[in-house]
Amino acid sequence: MVSINKAAWVARVNAAAGKSAAWVVDLVAQARASRFVRKFSWRKAFRFLALSLFLAAIGLLVGVMTVILPPMASIGTVAVALLLLIWTAPELRHVPTKMLRKIFFVVVFIGTCVPNYYAVQIPGLPWFSIRRIVVLCLIILFAVAISGSKNLRDEVMVALRADRKLFTCVAGYYLMCVLSLFTSANPSESISMFSDYTLNGFVPLITGIIVIRSFTDVKLVFKLICSVSLFVAALGVADFIWQHNYAVDILPKALVNAMVEANPSLNFVFNGSQIRDGQYRASSIFMVPLSFGEYAAIVGPLGGYFIAHGEKIGARVFGALIILGCLGSLFASGARGGSMAFLIAMSVFLVLWVIRSSRANPHGMHGALGGASAFMGLMALLGLVLSVQSLRKKVLGGSETASSDTSRFDQANMAWPHILANPLTGHGLGNAGVVIGYTSPDGGVTVDSSILTLVVETGVPGIVLFFGMLLTMAWTTGRIYINGKDRDSAVGAAFACSGIAYSVYRLVLSQRENQSLMLILIGCAFAFIRIIANQSRAKAKQTVPSPVSAKARYDHAARQLKPAMTPERPV
Repeated sequence: MVSINKAAWVARVNAAAGKSAAWVVDLVAQARASRFVRKFSWRKAFRFLALSLFLAAIGLLVGVMTVILPPMASIGTVAVALLLLIWTAPELRHVPTKMLRKIFFVVVFIGTCVPNYYAVQIPGLPWFSIRRIVVLCLIILFAVAISGSKNLRDEVMVALRADRKLFTCVAGYYLMCVLSLFTSANPSESISMFSDYTLNGFVPLITGIIVIRSFTDVKLVFKLICSVSLFVAALGVADFIWQHNYAVDILPKALVNAMVEANPSLNFVFNGSQIRDGQYRASSIFMVPLSFGEYAAIVGPLGGYFIAHGEKIGARVFGALIILGCLGSLFASGARGGSMAFLIAMSVFLVLWVIRSSRANPHGMHGALGGASAFMGLMALLGLVLSVQSLRKKVLGGSETASSDTSRFDQANMAWPHILANPLTGHGLGNAGVVIGYTSPDGGVTVDSSILTLVVETGVPGIVLFFGMLLTMAWTTGRIYINGKDRDSAVGAAFACSGIAYSVYRLVLSQRENQSLMLILIGCAFAFIRIIANQSRAKAKQTVPSPVSAKARYDHAARQLKPAMTPERPV
């Protein structure tokens, strides 16, 4: 047993307390009599008062909007307020760029292989889906990183200015989305849609610019998307063969019923018939089969890149598997628009490859032979589509296709007066179906073309800037591909043709399930263009001619050679 002297411990505690009290008294005395005393400043007082009133106003505004707006809009409002507060934070010594990079790739993975309806539905609140939870982590890290580092903000602006036309289209379309809020037919729905656009689309776009630092990073994004596409294609083909939506079947029935009860529009996704022209159309992880086909058309050029420019035979085999998976996805989905977008995009890829090969080897024949072989392959595929009835229905449509085309013309006629009513800023995001008022046979309002959706919601400038964004990316990256001679610049063809595929299918499709993926690719394209621009500037610096004149260089060379050329004197 260890004996404890209580009196000694009490004495020690009293001594420590006495020293602490003496230190506090001494500190107060120094604060009163020394330079720690600060004079009262009315300017600082007014600044503090103004900041307090501003924060109180933000809190009041957020509180009011949380009460009167729908859940998604209120959450978006709170998120914007938090971003503003984080933006005003001081500079940080270290920002979480490494963690941001990891969560970015997680977002790409989750966003391309997990259904959006894998969520928990609470009455009165938006879906708590796996995608939104992961994107929320990305948003927090992005806000901390971009607000805490001026160098990071400067790097983002340099990347955006690397292609000013593309930056103008992206920023202009986002501005039109903002302006459409002020003329919205349903402001709460528009604010909710705008919040979703910002948090799930444009934030990942800027994050892609931050985390993509090299060509290896770009290829890593491509490999990740393509690897996931094999799983998505396999699931879709299984759905088509056994005519089941297995992504829905694995969910508990109680959860499915609760989700349908909270959101009646899901009833068609979970319980609706997917038979068209007598054939089943698979959806895989998507809400509708058409989005599944659009996804395959976007991924197809990425597989073409690995086939044409893979460094090893394994990469080329991987690309061939991607193309086969895309073809299987297009067949299983029955999306004729996706099939046409895929064929057009791959045809453009072929043309770009032939031009690049001919420029790189003007005296060689492998470019022409490869182009001729690929052209014959495309013609054989087209002949197969025209000759086989089931394939012809899949690509060109059957009897039900005529009614679908007729509905699009009817929607255009109904939308025309509303377009003329406000051609500049439109009627607000998310309101195209309600404004046009076209009713589908199942009783819901629908719009079957992004052209109508964009021009009704964001006006004529909105549709011009949206398609300008896609086509400008395709033009810039396509030029880089044609003019480049190394494997790294070959990435440009995949960006260009994926943008073309998405643009083509936007003509006849209004669903936005693949918009986040396309915006991520646009962010990666910005980073790719910045890397190419940095390489070009570095090469230009190395090849700058010396400011010394030619005569001076000649005289210097002559002086260096003179001792060796002078004959030796005889002894």
